Amino acid sequence: MKKTLFIIAAAISAHCSIAQTATFTDVKFQHAHNREVLGFTIAREQNVRHYRIESGTDSAHMSVVAVIPSRGNSVLSTVYHFDATLYKGNCYRIGKVDMNGQLTYSPVVHKQEDPIHIIPADNAGADGEAYMVAAHQ
Repeated sequence: MKKTLFIIAAAISAHCSIAQTATFTDVKFQHAHNREVLGFTIAREQNVRHYRIESGTDSAHMSVVAVIPSRGNSVLSTVYHFDATLYKGNCYRIGKVDMNGQLTYSPVVHKQEDPIHIIPADNAGADGEAYMVAAHQ
């Protein structure tokens, strides 16, 4: 009887350690209404404590700018959003922190600058042409 209980407990323990995974399926920036929003989707969120939003001037120099709590276990995809408008970093990544403290990173994503178009001005000076710079709307 004791052997049977031990085997069942070992199987449950092995199953729980396998379930401590969540996969980043989509990490991207969206620009809307003068906001820069970092969005990410998690597939099969299980045993996640929180997500660390990290930002930096490049992918080698990142620091934590926010922590987003996990919404809990789910077999469905879970979507998260973070408003990065006020942060100056160009590079972002998400660190997934599991209940056991294990840290897994998403791919690094970059803020996309709006395309800039250079338009010749109507009032070019005598010593050369003048240009207006207009951001793409």
